[in-house]
Amino acid sequence: MAQANISVTESQFRCPICLDILKDPVSTPCGHTYCMSCINNYWDQAEPAQFSCPQCRETFSPRPVLRRNTVLSEVVDKLKLSEMVTAPELYLGGVGEVPCDFCPAESKLRAVKSCLVCLASFCELHVLPHREVGTLRRHKMVAAVECLAERLCAQHRLGLEPAGVGSEAEAAVEWSGDCLLCEADQEEVHSVDAQRARRQLQLQETQRIIQGRMRAGERELEEFQQSLESLKVSASAVLEDSEALFADMALRLEKTKAEVRARLEAKERVVVGRAERDIEMAEKDLEELRRRDEEISQLLQTEDNAHFLQAAPPLCVALSTGRHSRALSLPTEAFSGTRRVLCHLRSRMEEVCREEVDKISRAVNENYVSGAECMKENLKPQHMKHPPSEGAVPVSFPLSSPTLQPADQRMRAVFLRCKYYYI
Repeated sequence: MAQANISVTESQFRCPICLDILKDPVSTPCGHTYCMSCINNYWDQAEPAQFSCPQCRETFSPRPVLRRNTVLSEVVDKLKLSEMVTAPELYLGGVGEVPCDFCPAESKLRAVKSCLVCLASFCELHVLPHREVGTLRRHKMVAAVECLAERLCAQHRLGLEPAGVGSEAEAAVEWSGDCLLCEADQEEVHSVDAQRARRQLQLQETQRIIQGRMRAGERELEEFQQSLESLKVSASAVLEDSEALFADMALRLEKTKAEVRARLEAKERVVVGRAERDIEMAEKDLEELRRRDEEISQLLQTEDNAHFLQAAPPLCVALSTGRHSRALSLPTEAFSGTRRVLCHLRSRMEEVCREEVDKISRAVNENYVSGAECMKENLKPQHMKHPPSEGAVPVSFPLSSPTLQPADQRMRAVFLRCKYYYI
């Protein structure tokens, strides 16, 4: 099988956090790769529940479970191995070869990297500090460049000339036209511009989504406030209807009370009048009996025999029993039937009130639950709302006097049925 020749550079396998060759490489869900220890330390120092990618700032919740990328780890190991087995090459002065600026003159090695910050070239041995020291790892490294000073523009060559060197030295070292530092600066500018453009697009998309949510939230809040106002109006109407209903019930109770009182007072007058007449007749009979008793007592005390014999016969005749033929008596339970009817009326009213209050409570609870469900449905995002089904209850539930009329008629029927049982 033919092997593919893929050209890769060492910078492609560096961790963006520690800037070193990847150790135990892991990939985040957004696709960026880091050392396992570096990304774990970064997330350990982050705020709770805010785990983001250090490069693209994409957030993850919950914290992702990271596993070692075995394929990438093998590639990195092979890259390190290839660097270790490659022996340094001596500088022979051939075309395209660049000497190391730090090797001794008698044994100079071929440079493999040039630093645009240090403005020096390094062989495999002397480039190690730029790979291991933290401050040097941030320097811009490029492939070895011959005559690095000649590749700089006049602006970047300022301060590099020896003291006392004037225009002749400047003329001697001519600029080739391609300044490496300018190119590096341009690359950084282009990289920053590209990152800014990408971030700007992301921010614009996020802003568009936020503005859409704001408009939807404002619209839903306005609809909710309108529903709340409708609910307040409905509640006020129900309260007014209930006040009117109970006021009418109280008026009917007062009228029924007055009618019952009038009937009871009329019955009382009849019974008391009859009893008073019986008492008057009984008193007259007692008066006549007292008078006869006194006449008999006087006659028994007289010594005139002729008068005694003449007056005794009429007094010996007993008084007629027809004058007071019936004994005085009153019914012991004259109003017991009325009392029973009143107790029945009270129990019936309590039962009716309890039943109707339960019905009203159920109706209020059903309307409240239905209204709350409608409000929740209104607060859902537009794409999650379902079309209204048949029989759906609106948020407002206006109740007027016709709605309460059946209970009113029932209470009135009870009053009219019970008031005829008083007498």
